[in-house]
Amino acid sequence: MLLSIMTLNNYSEGEVFEGFDVPLGMDRDLAINKICMECAELTVVYPDLDIMKAAITMWAKENMPIWEKLYYTTTVEYNPIWNVDAKITEDNSGDNSGDTTQSVKGYNSNSWAEHTKDNGSGDWSETRSMTRQGNIGVTSTQELLERERKVADFSVYKAIVDSFKKRFCLMVY
Repeated sequence: MLLSIMTLNNYSEGEVFEGFDVPLGMDRDLAINKICMECAELTVVYPDLDIMKAAITMWAKENMPIWEKLYYTTTVEYNPIWNVDAKITEDNSGDNSGDTTQSVKGYNSNSWAEHTKDNGSGDWSETRSMTRQGNIGVTSTQELLERERKVADFSVYKAIVDSFKKRFCLMVY
């Protein structure tokens, strides 16, 4: 008997997808409807309701970590035109028993300038934090925006549907 997932879903009143779930934040019903609509013309490999239901449950559980990672990467907040976003913390300490001079060099300078001078006051410690963000010039802003457009075209729902097709549909038209 040749059945589509849409037919099997309608016949079982949705029971065939009983063990199917999607990552938190996604719409389960939308995913099921997209699977049914995009696979409506294809025959399923397991036309038996109980077997198909068990197979969908196992498939969903196996793929959930992948879908969660895909969903996370599509919802993470970031600036699309930055290719650097780093926080750096330096901890320095030592024993100052003599005169000490600390010097610094500017980002675009080869010369050292005196930063602090200590006349041997004993132990010292220093913590500095720095945030480095923005486009460092390796990739142009236009290229980063072009890549962002490709990211925007990605759909986790489509990835789930494509996975379902490969696993459960006979790809014979």
